[in-house]
Amino acid sequence: MKLKYIGESFGAASLTDGQTYIATVSDIGYYRVFDDSGEDYMYFQDNPRPLNGSSPGGRWEIVEDMNERERTLYEKLKAAVGADERNKLLEETLKICKEYAVKYADEIEAVVQANLSK
Repeated sequence: MKLKYIGESFGAASLTDGQTYIATVSDIGYYRVFDDSGEDYMYFQDNPRPLNGSSPGGRWEIVEDMNERERTLYEKLKAAVGADERNKLLEETLKICKEYAVKYADEIEAVVQANLSK
């Protein structure tokens, strides 16, 4: 999926207002986003912001919604009962993230370079 961050930019390698990022489902209430650093980090689905409170953060605008695989996985996460089932599903989210790191490497690198040129 692709998400555009709308809000106050924060951190040298975090999120920039107006920037579109490659992301995937991570856990209930979180996206795993390849941010300005080029690394994947978990951000809140509502009001992504730094945990230290240094910025009020912002919101996500969905540019490209979850694909069927991500949507199915997210629904399974919401319905998961028990730690074993949940952990297996979270492993699957990491697998998708690793695949995206390869598949979207050029787009992720372009975000990093845009951040470096500021």
